[in-house]
Amino acid sequence: MKKNLLNNYVTERLQSAEQNLSSYFIEQKPEFLHHLRVDIKKIRAAQYFAGYIYDEKFCAGKIRKLFKEAGRIREIQISIALLAILQNPPSALISQLKKKEKALTQTFIKNESGHLNGIRKFRKQIAFPETLAKKKLILEFFDAENSRIKKALQYADREGMHQYRSRIKKLMYVFNLLPERLQKIIELDKLATDKLQQKIGDWHDLHATIQFISEEYQSKKTESGLAELKNNETKQFSNLKRSLSIESNI
Repeated sequence: MKKNLLNNYVTERLQSAEQNLSSYFIEQKPEFLHHLRVDIKKIRAAQYFAGYIYDEKFCAGKIRKLFKEAGRIREIQISIALLAILQNPPSALISQLKKKEKALTQTFIKNESGHLNGIRKFRKQIAFPETLAKKKLILEFFDAENSRIKKALQYADREGMHQYRSRIKKLMYVFNLLPERLQKIIELDKLATDKLQQKIGDWHDLHATIQFISEEYQSKKTESGLAELKNNETKQFSNLKRSLSIESNI
């Protein structure tokens, strides 16, 4: 197997994460924060994969904290975007969210050097085994993950759907880092799988936004906006269940 595959892959993702983080500190554009979180998700997927094939735990270091802090800002950014395209956008709520986003962003930027140093330190600590595991063990990993993916949907509820998507994305990230010769052996419809996880992701953005607003900003002024979001979420969830041939009492 190819030597230093995981070390090189994670190093490249960390370099990309650092670039996206630096760009966000300068421009504060949401897409840089999004790409930063995707980079970290790919790193975590690689660690998860490595943990299985080498039977060893690999620490995420300070990038776990960075991921969570960036996630709080992204949660608000996504909520603002979804509320803004409603037929009757709740302007007061959107204004509140923008103020919260600004406050979180300022706090995030104040720790610029800490976040960047965390990435650089983590890059120096990368120490995966040089040689990738045998093909048999890698195939066992995919078989085990496919079983977990199917199990996530056994109750056909919203949490199961979220777990289903998370595991699909993790599997896709691992699949994409492998050499092409291994990808050909693994039975995975890359195009269909990616299309499905994107569809579930669109639904989950709605679901997460509803939960977030309900917990943090519930008031009479938000009821109309939430009602429209809930209606859209219910339709999307029903469509997902139909497309996955899931029977549910929900």
